[in-house]
Amino acid sequence: MIRLAPFGFLPIHRAAHGGHVGVLNLLLEVAPECAKLATDSGLTAAAFAASKGHVQALRLLLSKFPELAAQANEDGAVPALMAAEEGHTACLELLLAAAPVSAAAPAAGEGGKTAAHLAATHGHAAALELIVKAAPSAASATTDTGITPAFCAAAYGHSECLRLLLQVAPETAAAPEQSGVTPAHFAAQEGHIGALSQILAVAPASAGAVTERERGLKTPLHLAAAAGQAAAIERLLLAAPEAAAARDFTGATACQIAIELGHKAVVAALLHASPELAAIADHRGYLPIHAAAAAGHNKVLEVIIRAAPQCITAATPKGLNAAMLASLNGHVDSLKLLIAAAPELTAAVDDLRSTCTHLAAQEGHTECLQLLLDVAPASATAPSDDGWTPVHLAAMLGYDAALELLLAAAPEGASVLTDKGSTPR
Repeated sequence: MIRLAPFGFLPIHRAAHGGHVGVLNLLLEVAPECAKLATDSGLTAAAFAASKGHVQALRLLLSKFPELAAQANEDGAVPALMAAEEGHTACLELLLAAAPVSAAAPAAGEGGKTAAHLAATHGHAAALELIVKAAPSAASATTDTGITPAFCAAAYGHSECLRLLLQVAPETAAAPEQSGVTPAHFAAQEGHIGALSQILAVAPASAGAVTERERGLKTPLHLAAAAGQAAAIERLLLAAPEAAAARDFTGATACQIAIELGHKAVVAALLHASPELAAIADHRGYLPIHAAAAAGHNKVLEVIIRAAPQCITAATPKGLNAAMLASLNGHVDSLKLLIAAAPELTAAVDDLRSTCTHLAAQEGHTECLQLLLDVAPASATAPSDDGWTPVHLAAMLGYDAALELLLAAAPEGASVLTDKGSTPR
């Protein structure tokens, strides 16, 4: 009767796991002490019944041995955690009646999670309500890394669970885990607008909360921007419009992050709320229009051109305008947009007196070159500071197709001399 199967499973464990109440009753009559025995991993028959939602089996076991409700497995998890994780409210009610302290008991092997953490993570609002009623302190319990149940509910967008938790422990709305990440950070990143709105209603300042340095000094706005969550951006800006100008560890604003990743709707939302973002440069000295052009994000570029036309001709600290960056990186569609908005960009020069045509030629970007030569054919022989023309650059770097285009536009370019007397040939 008490012979162990692999992993220490006894017949009583199998009966409880399957919810076979008749068999379980028979086993308890013949060898009642078996109910206290655990598997190799510390699971009792009560734990199996709780995890599978077998109410009658669990009631029978607890009627004989109520102390089973508080008996933990090798990870320190009591049966209440298992019932909470699966949302088995009837089982949970039995367990909390037998051992109220288990409502807030942390499982060491699970990083200190409690039944409230697991119920909140999985969205089991009815189970969570039982837990916080039995032990209100469970609503503010923290794991080993400082995570509260509210954090779990926010991260997974479980609004009803979050409502219950904030009613009992409103301070957890803004409570950070050990690296400074708050519930608002996760709700914003995942686009859980309902949860985010609940958090901001209780703790509006969390819209501008900043993570620790090792997590990048990021606000919820930065995370929402990186994830492309435009609706979350709009909600955060309602609570904290000043957060739009916040910079992370690299010096980037949320707008700059969204531009690099090509999130058009996010950029539009940010520029609509804070037009001044169009004039904030990143660590390279790039304005948003420069970053969009360099990356070839045409939809984003269209948004910026409409929102901040005054920035179209702006230059970086090295004198590069947006059209030059598009030319340098071979983004012909971006170049078309910019030339259509400001044709004079093709004649502009950087600090080395290089034009868009120079930059397209030095990288062999023939599509950009063709567009530039159609608009400004004379640029084929425009000299830079040292007298080098686009023809010289294409010839020296071996871009034959580019050289052919340039000479077709300006045959005389074949004999133009640099300041040191060199010809393209």
